[in-house]
Amino acid sequence: MTSPSPTTSIDRRSRPAGDGISTGNGAVWRYVVRRSMLIGVSLVLLSVGVFFLMRYAIGGDPVALMLGREASQEVIAARRAALGLDRPVPVQYASWLGRLLRGDLGRSFEYPLPVIELLLARAVPTIELTLLATAWAVLIAVPAGMWAALRHRSKVDLALSVGTVCGISLPSFFLAILLIAFFALELKWFPTSGYVAPWERPGENLRLMALPTVALGTWYASSLMRYVRSAVLDQLRQPYIAVARSKGLGPMRIVWVHIMRNVLIPLITMVGMNVPFMLGGAVTVETVFAVPGVGRTLLGAILARDYPVVQGTMLFLAMATLVTSLLVDVLYAAIDPRVSYE
Repeated sequence: MTSPSPTTSIDRRSRPAGDGISTGNGAVWRYVVRRSMLIGVSLVLLSVGVFFLMRYAIGGDPVALMLGREASQEVIAARRAALGLDRPVPVQYASWLGRLLRGDLGRSFEYPLPVIELLLARAVPTIELTLLATAWAVLIAVPAGMWAALRHRSKVDLALSVGTVCGISLPSFFLAILLIAFFALELKWFPTSGYVAPWERPGENLRLMALPTVALGTWYASSLMRYVRSAVLDQLRQPYIAVARSKGLGPMRIVWVHIMRNVLIPLITMVGMNVPFMLGGAVTVETVFAVPGVGRTLLGAILARDYPVVQGTMLFLAMATLVTSLLVDVLYAAIDPRVSYE
């Protein structure tokens, strides 16, 4: 479901003095409440789609997968009844939704754990990987994009443009295999796979997460760099840049103080909008590097027809995406006082 975005008024004179977001906390809260209600509706619709798709579109019998071919029909039927799978699907959904409203996502068919405990344990590697990949992408893309724009049509610009095309063309899983082959197996600089919690051994954690971070963040860095380059080039052609130069301002001051201020809001929007893609890409990257995250858990749950885990994981990913989108919208208030939430 498409959620509304805050509107932007570019004419400050049309707004009363001091009528910015800093003094419009009531409008911000009303906007947050409206978006929160839409998030709730979106999650309910998503849960309906996932619940019924898992049973009708993907198919398969989770009990038969759990017990194997040697299990008798009586044992399978008893197990199906114990899991509630012998009831009509709408009744199963109503029962699941009722437990969800009480904060219970059910128990995994495959793991002897409640789904909420499984997700909490698996969320840490995924969140860490997403944050590291986002940081890697931003740290690479912003200075490289600005550099390419300031050296427009130079050899540097051409080399960076070629690099971005290569980065966008490489799928994450293929880049992950290349990284393992070269940096792990050939040079032996990094481990091929595995995960250690950052609070247990921080150094080893960074070594294990280095290659997954590059594999997941490179495509995003390439895409973001192209955007930064285009946005800075567009700003360099604006009349206010000529005025700033005529006043004797240095190029670095023009870029960081004037250009980046105008580029920052759409840049934050793009970073926030790419969170779903990063979470989706984490599924393949976690599988290649054997990182025990949510993505790898989701893939295993789909193959095993572990319905409660699939449903809980999809809700977790959707909620992370929608909440991130909401936070990005609210962040506009701290950057541009012209943003209106009315």
